[in-house]
Amino acid sequence: ILISLSRFFAGLHYITDLMGGFILGYSLGKFSWRYENEIINFHKYLIYNIEGRRKIIHTLLGFSFAILIYFGPYREVVLFIFSLAVVSFIVSVMFKLGKSPALISRIIHYLEREEEKDEFPAQGAFFFFLSSAIVAFFFPVKIAAAAVTALALGDGFATLIGRKYGKRKHRHNIRKSLEG
Repeated sequence: ILISLSRFFAGLHYITDLMGGFILGYSLGKFSWRYENEIINFHKYLIYNIEGRRKIIHTLLGFSFAILIYFGPYREVVLFIFSLAVVSFIVSVMFKLGKSPALISRIIHYLEREEEKDEFPAQGAFFFFLSSAIVAFFFPVKIAAAAVTALALGDGFATLIGRKYGKRKHRHNIRKSLEG
């Protein structure tokens, strides 16, 4: 309280800034206190569940790519993202042949779904990198950054929601749900 008042008296903030900060802080505190168990369980789900780990990385990479596309040197960023797609494809082939380095094998075992390890390991990474590179190559910067952000958030939350609340299976892919 003293710090917020000192910011007001120093002329660095308006009284509405202080009131807004107080209301936001109070609301978040009340929400956290009321839903503490749900928040802790969701945190455990994200950290200890393979889907949670995958989606955290997916979302962070998506935001990173969107920032790179928007602010970075455009051609170099597109080339970088496309090269990540190529590398993830090579890693997938090496893993499937049993020739991947130990670190890559550990990462794939830590992040990959069991059913995809045999079919096409690193499939999600490959298609995420490839689609991000294609969008960045063919569309203007603002559209590409928005599309990659939408991909990162939409896909990440669709999986988390579908796994937790999904009841009805998708008719074209039984591993997916309509809710997701």
